Amino acid sequence: SQRASVTSKSVVESVRVVVAPAPAISSTLAGSFLNWYPNSIWETVKGKKEQNRRADAKTAINIMFVLYQQPCKILEKPSLTNQNAYQSLKYDVWTLGTAMKKAANDRLHTFDNKNATPKASSLRKCWHSLRSSHPDAYRALGAQFLALKRSGQIVDACTLLKH
Repeated sequence: SQRASVTSKSVVESVRVVVAPAPAISSTLAGSFLNWYPNSIWETVKGKKEQNRRADAKTAINIMFVLYQQPCKILEKPSLTNQNAYQSLKYDVWTLGTAMKKAANDRLHTFDNKNATPKASSLRKCWHSLRSSHPDAYRALGAQFLALKRSGQIVDACTLLKH
C-alpha cells in the first residue's frame, strides 16, 4: 500500500500541465513562443493572413532570443503519443517563453523607458526603434546572441532549418 502511494505520487508529479492561450488567440509573446514550438505553426499555415502571423511570431521569437542573452535549449518535439514528454516540452517552452518575454521587456525598457510590450507586433516595432535610436546596443546584443549560438549555448532542435 505504501509502495502504491509512492508510485502514484511520482506519476502525478511528473505530469506538468500548461494552461496557455489557444493557438487562434495567442498574440502574446509567450503565446507566440508556445505556438511556434509545441503547435508547430510553420507546418499548419495555409492562407496569406496566417503566413503573415507566422512571420510575425517567428520574428518575435528571434528578437526574444536575441534580447534574452542567456543560454537555453529547446529539445526536439516528442511524439504526441508520449503525452508525458509532450506535456513536459509544452511546460518547458512556456516557462522559457515567459522568461524570455520578461527579459525582452526589461532589456528594452532600459533603452526606451516605456511600458512592457505584450504583443509580437509591438516587439518588432520596439526592436526596429532600438536599431535606429541605439545602434551600438543593437549590434552588441546581436553579437552576444551570435556568440552564444556559435558556442552551442543556444540550441533550437525543434524548428527546422528551412521552414
